Amino acid sequence: MRKILTIGITIALVYSCTSDAPSGDKVIDTLKSTKKIDILPNDTLKIDSSTGVKILYDCTVLNRIIPFDNGSKNQIRQDLNQLLNCGIDSFDFKFVVPNLFSGFVSENQVQGKKNITYRDFIKHIIEFKSTLAYFQLHAKIKTLDSLRSKPFDIHKVYAMKPTLGKLGFTQTEWEMFSGFAQSYPVPKKGVFTWGEMLEAFDKFKPKI
Repeated sequence: MRKILTIGITIALVYSCTSDAPSGDKVIDTLKSTKKIDILPNDTLKIDSSTGVKILYDCTVLNRIIPFDNGSKNQIRQDLNQLLNCGIDSFDFKFVVPNLFSGFVSENQVQGKKNITYRDFIKHIIEFKSTLAYFQLHAKIKTLDSLRSKPFDIHKVYAMKPTLGKLGFTQTEWEMFSGFAQSYPVPKKGVFTWGEMLEAFDKFKPKI
């Protein structure tokens, strides 16, 4: 399914950052103020009061310089995990960060830029979120989520062609998928979904 999600941007080497669980210190602030503070250039703290309880996140990671050496992968993973509560929502954390990070670092290395911080990376993500590619990614994820719960029906394979087109299927891939789906041994017990059929096809499809 990962290949289906590809939107043409460089896939990062750091995959563990896609975990939904944040790793960072949470401090319950008992002050009466409920003001929500956005991340500004000099902020190192973010206050989230959306749940009725004021939670203070340590966002000093934003000012940390991104290490370029190969021996810092573990530190980078830890740093990226902290960004979830410091300027990045859960969707971007799971689907955007892994696809943009290595390309962002490589580009700055080629340009000879040093002292690039995680705040610079967040600014890069904000720029990406205004592009057509980001909109298409959202559409693909939404489509895939709906297919994961929709029972597969062999009689509706051709009717699904527009939907698969939203996932980026070419005409050649569509023809290959339609033939694969009609010959695939669908389990007789339980509910077999379109999402599972796509996963099976992704494993079958020749890798380029």
